[in-house]
Amino acid sequence: MNAVHPAPTTSRQANKGLTGGLIAGLIAGLIIAIVLFADYGPANDLRTAASWIGLDHSSAARLIGFFVLIILGGIFGLLFGFAMSRMPNTLGRSIVAGLITGFVWWLIVVPIISVLIHNMHFDFGSYLYYFVPLLAYGMLLGTIYYQRTRRAYL
Repeated sequence: MNAVHPAPTTSRQANKGLTGGLIAGLIAGLIIAIVLFADYGPANDLRTAASWIGLDHSSAARLIGFFVLIILGGIFGLLFGFAMSRMPNTLGRSIVAGLITGFVWWLIVVPIISVLIHNMHFDFGSYLYYFVPLLAYGMLLGTIYYQRTRRAYL
């Protein structure tokens, strides 16, 4: 005989979505930070991530950039989890929402924070450079979130 489980409350479902989004965002941010650590020499691309918040002038800029990617990954993962907790979760919907999240990160953080807030010179080449890694972040975010929430309901 199948047991009937009560439907989760809205706040409970939202909490699972936020937690799942945070964890998925942190994991996806960590993976992207590791990939960028190995790409083009020893962590040269992580200095750019540190420059987004204006902390690229120290000797620890690469380490700061590593943690910036993880922290921003968690923040955007929270936003993703908040949005996904309000709609039915399918693999396709999670991946598309993750790609949109990566695109929004690329669209907001790279030009707005680095150019407008820190008065940095806008370099279109470096702006486009982070497009693919942040879309990869979005795909990772969507798939990790889907796997975590799917397991939670089984």
